[in-house]
Amino acid sequence: MKNVAVFFGGQSPEHDISILTGVQAFHAFDTSKYNPVPVYVTREGFFYTGKELVDTKNYKDTDLLLAKSKLVQITKKQDGVFLTTKKVLGTEEIKIEGAFCAFHGGMGEGGGFQGYCESLGLPYTGSGVLSSSLCMDKVSMKKVLREVNIPLADQVVVMESDFLNNSSNVISAIESKLGYPVFVKPSNGGSSIGVSRSKDQNELQNALELAFSFDGKVLVEKEFKYDSEINISCLGLWNKEVVVSELEEVYSDGDFLDFENKYLKGAQSKKITTPSGSKGMASTSRRIPAQISPELKTAIETYARDAFIVLNCGGVARIDFLVNKQENKLILVEVNTIPGSLAYYLWEAQGKPFARLINELIELAFIQQEEKTRHARVFTSSVFKNL
Repeated sequence: MKNVAVFFGGQSPEHDISILTGVQAFHAFDTSKYNPVPVYVTREGFFYTGKELVDTKNYKDTDLLLAKSKLVQITKKQDGVFLTTKKVLGTEEIKIEGAFCAFHGGMGEGGGFQGYCESLGLPYTGSGVLSSSLCMDKVSMKKVLREVNIPLADQVVVMESDFLNNSSNVISAIESKLGYPVFVKPSNGGSSIGVSRSKDQNELQNALELAFSFDGKVLVEKEFKYDSEINISCLGLWNKEVVVSELEEVYSDGDFLDFENKYLKGAQSKKITTPSGSKGMASTSRRIPAQISPELKTAIETYARDAFIVLNCGGVARIDFLVNKQENKLILVEVNTIPGSLAYYLWEAQGKPFARLINELIELAFIQQEEKTRHARVFTSSVFKNL
């Protein structure tokens, strides 16, 4: 049986949400096929493993939790990749044959960890380095999507240096092109952290300052008049078969689906309790299937699949849309390469249990790794032969 390390946590504003997803994934593993090994990455970038890490209630006291866990390093040897723990006499090793990525945000979702796995020759779930990097940066992602005519909101990109040099000019340019209201977002980030809606100049100033506290590049988008927030998930590999999930319609108490609506209010109002604690993104208020016209449903499925393919995505992704049912219009908001709770609830609605989704993600990881090994990754030259 293969050991598959489940990586979660990491150096990201979405650290806590990643813990929820990682623990959910660990408990959903089909242990008749794979042996999950939890690997928690602290905010400082240290790696730990241990059975105490798979109960979210233990994260109330992280110092105590880490004291009960084992500090590990990832080591590559001739016979594979290992989690290595130093002991008084020698070391303890756990061989891992795959990496299950449950990071949200930061380098864990944005291509850094994926590149590390590539250097180790370790199969990993989800999108590759290029796709992960593109989708984490909203500005870069939307440049690609515009090339294939996927509908998006009108936007202005603001760099922190320009804002610090002359904030008045920046705000005037936004007002001139977009007017109000607008949404202000850090280009790199997720879970709606650092996102604000602005209705006037004062709110825009504050929103930009908040967004720049998370990233040096900010995306300002004109508000799209909508009556529904619709999400869909894609599963597969961009260069092979890609299938789409059921659609969901999500609800928020405010101007948009912010961090509190996504992860806190649903769980509090429904008093959700599970052996591993919070349900994470699965606790959001939603309706599945979404109540929309067949025409809009087809459009969303087509645009989602097109986005998944053009961005070279792999594994599971969630694509979010804003929809105006009355005018039969929509825009794509973002593509999440490691969605909260892995969007398992969208696949359960189609009859695919979480354990089966986990299995398929791991199988896709091994397929991708096999494809990579078929192509030359090194080249032996004669540069030093005659020196």
